[in-house]
Amino acid sequence: MGRAPAHRPDQPLPVEEFNRLLVNYLPLIKSKARRHMTTHQPAIDELVQIAALYVLERRDHYDPSLSGFGNWLWYQLMAAWGGRYRRAAKNRARYERPIPVGKDGEQFLEVAVFEDPAFRIDLERVVDKMRRLRDADLLFDLYVNGIPAADFARAWGVSAQAVHQRMERARRRLVRALNGEEILPTDLVSKPHQFVLTHEPVVSAACAALAVDEDEREDRKADRVWFTSTSALSRFVDMMQAAGVVMPTHPVAEGRRPVFAMH
Repeated sequence: MGRAPAHRPDQPLPVEEFNRLLVNYLPLIKSKARRHMTTHQPAIDELVQIAALYVLERRDHYDPSLSGFGNWLWYQLMAAWGGRYRRAAKNRARYERPIPVGKDGEQFLEVAVFEDPAFRIDLERVVDKMRRLRDADLLFDLYVNGIPAADFARAWGVSAQAVHQRMERARRRLVRALNGEEILPTDLVSKPHQFVLTHEPVVSAACAALAVDEDEREDRKADRVWFTSTSALSRFVDMMQAAGVVMPTHPVAEGRRPVFAMH
């Protein structure tokens, strides 16, 4: 059985009026892309272009007698961006964990969080870039797992300065990769890194409440990254800022939610 023909309105909106509405809604399209998809500006611009072209191709399908332009446009955006929108929404829900509060309603912890949930998608993008960059595993262990550079120096039989130089080169590779600059063959690894977050001892009831549940722990894979403590998250954000990625670092405010797990 074939697909039913697309709906064609009896009295379509004039082309000039449709184009005017689309132009007026471009800021909203950009806002939706930033909120639900990514905060990376070049990617936002690309998503807006994809959506605008998709909507223009279906201009004859809009029936003003059935719905308002904004409502119709929303469904077109989800169709234009396809499964990327649904995956982003699903991932955001999986990244969120509430901060425990005391009997007085006060939060146990104040940690760096992201004002917009879309920042979490950028974290996923950063980790994906890191998987393919040489010495990115060193960055991960230094900044996320919190392993001192001196430990690497002793294990490798080199000076701490040599470790820091290697770390700086890895950070420069990451900056180039995130900025879309050309990556040299010497910057890449033959097999993607399999990042594993080392266990951090639980030192308080607050940290215990933030730990990953047993059911989720069973589902872990070696190539997944889990933030099970605020210190690991903070170190990761600090490393991103040091690499030139702009991320908010203000303490938790009312109505904002932190990220304690991502994969």
